Amino acid sequence: MGGTIADVTVASMLCACVRAFHQCGLGGGFFAVYYNRSNQSAVTFNAREWAPMGATTNMYRANSSSSFLGERSY
Repeated sequence: MGGTIADVTVASMLCACVRAFHQCGLGGGFFAVYYNRSNQSAVTFNAREWAPMGATTNMYRANSSSSFLGERSY
């Protein structure tokens, strides 16, 4: 009672992570638009994932599991 849509969004995401932990996480990317009705303003959030500056398209070809295991996966 008295929560905001942002509270619902975060709670829903955390519940989804319990059920499908392999498909989501706190470090995942997202886009969101938050509209504040009281002052009629909108804020956009761009939290997409970023690759390291030194990443290349051939970086994981020799060992494909390194894209999700080990230091190269971060």
